[in-house]
Amino acid sequence: MVAADPQAYKSRVHLSSGATLYTQVPPEEWTTLFAKAASTKHESDTTWVPLHDGRKVLVQLRHIAFVEPSPDWRPRREPSLTKKSKATEQTFGPAYSPD
Repeated sequence: MVAADPQAYKSRVHLSSGATLYTQVPPEEWTTLFAKAASTKHESDTTWVPLHDGRKVLVQLRHIAFVEPSPDWRPRREPSLTKKSKATEQTFGPAYSPD
């Protein structure tokens, strides 16, 4: 299966069977899916995954070998410090001692 448009998918899922799925699920969302599956019974580790072409497939998370982000994926930026948090960081920085 080859994605027609590289921008149509957000991550590639490689199954233990050798198949590859091009999904619309962002890479960071897979962490949440795996964590949820780990906290539930083994039988309920399935999830519907939207594919790049609009179809949805039911995937058993235990059969996923690994997830590969698309080449242009970048992690989400951490929120920058506000003016108040910058002032707090300066006041209570690494050199701070309560004495």
